Amino acid sequence: MDIRRIACLAAVLVAAMRLGSAHAQSCISDDACQDGSWCNGVERCVGNPGKAMCLPAPRPMCSAKKHCDETAKKCVAPNKDGHACPAGEAYSFADHKCIPTPPGSL
Repeated sequence: MDIRRIACLAAVLVAAMRLGSAHAQSCISDDACQDGSWCNGVERCVGNPGKAMCLPAPRPMCSAKKHCDETAKKCVAPNKDGHACPAGEAYSFADHKCIPTPPGSL
């Protein structure tokens, strides 16, 4: 294989890698890379100035054993029924969701 074919193949491979990632964009700070979702982790701006690129978060904010509450920006452990509800709420099987609990009822 001659050098031109190798160079062309390398260019196609690099272009495909950039198109395959939603985060493949240039950046100057971590703030420029954020996708607006707290639960999926913190994206980073990595590289030399002028050539830095956004990288996806290495891992989600919560472990697999916890539910991520995007609104409260916290990880919630499941309760005794196996449902994860924020503090002050309980899972309602009738409503199929977490609902606020009256004070003293927990």
